[in-house]
Amino acid sequence: MPLVGASALLPPNSIIGVVTPPGTEPDDVLGLLSGDITPDSGRVTLDGFDVRSPDANRAIFYVPDESDSFSASVLDLLDAVSPGISPEQATALASSVALEHIVSTPGGVKAPLGPGGLDLTVNERQRLMLAVALAAQPRVLLVGSLLGLADIDGALPLIDTLRGGTQESTVISVRSAEIAEAVDLIVFAAHGRASTGTHQELLVAEPEYAALWEQRLSSIDVDLSIVGIDPADEHRMLSRLVTEHYSPGDLIYREGAPSDRIVFIISGHVEITTPLRRSAPARR
Repeated sequence: MPLVGASALLPPNSIIGVVTPPGTEPDDVLGLLSGDITPDSGRVTLDGFDVRSPDANRAIFYVPDESDSFSASVLDLLDAVSPGISPEQATALASSVALEHIVSTPGGVKAPLGPGGLDLTVNERQRLMLAVALAAQPRVLLVGSLLGLADIDGALPLIDTLRGGTQESTVISVRSAEIAEAVDLIVFAAHGRASTGTHQELLVAEPEYAALWEQRLSSIDVDLSIVGIDPADEHRMLSRLVTEHYSPGDLIYREGAPSDRIVFIISGHVEITTPLRRSAPARR
């Protein structure tokens, strides 16, 4: 994504959303801002320092959508970035990103999460890395296309949590007009420049930005009647549909996790494992 001479003043204590036109990814912009992606030419700076330099890089924490975990406990992960954090503080922080069901299990925040965190779903791993980021207390927090930010019902509590953090600025990937409306400022990165403003301001000032949201799915594209959706609710439902990609072996849901979405399988297959009893093998 070419961005030439683009700059943005990040207001303190604000949530900034990044929006890009079709065919590009807002996470690519976040990768550039974090220093994870090296620009083909030029440089990306924070307060005049290249974001890949130690002075700037220490001030930035990026939570990508492909968040990994480790063979450790929630407390271990949080203590790595915030030495001395207590189990009570770790529990409160995990709960603030909707991981109560994880830390309320036997062992709580001290329980190992399994090899590479594979006992967690993709959504849970992302939320856990968000908790780690908040514990690290960076100046600038960058948040990719997390599943928890895909729809407004799940996003609003997380945005409230981000507002309560100590970071000066928070930049998130935005894929929903409802979430674009909920953040303080939008950066629309397109055609080598970055336009800034509120969602409503950009709808008026940037025709391409307005057209972006008009291209959302309609009842012509998707027939929800086959799953029993009331016609009166179809428009609201369509505005919340997002595409999610999972890798083989990814855990999508597990027993005890909150039901926060309906999953339509478009390609591939899902395996459901049900434990029968302690002494019997699981049924697949």
